[in-house]
Amino acid sequence: MDATKRALTVVGGVGGVVALVIAYRRQRDVEQGRFVERFGAAAAQFGATDVAVRIAGIYAMAGVAA
Repeated sequence: MDATKRALTVVGGVGGVVALVIAYRRQRDVEQGRFVERFGAAAAQFGATDVAVRIAGIYAMAGVAA
């Protein structure tokens, strides 16, 4: 009985660690995707002919860098 309880505790702990690693990787991928989207939008604003849009791109790029 004691060995079974210990084995189940170990298996549960390992499962918890695996779940945490998977959640961390998913969160990191989502954050990376947001960064790429924000960077792309800011870079696209640099090519605009309107000065105000280019300045907005500079502020957006500063926000990405922060």
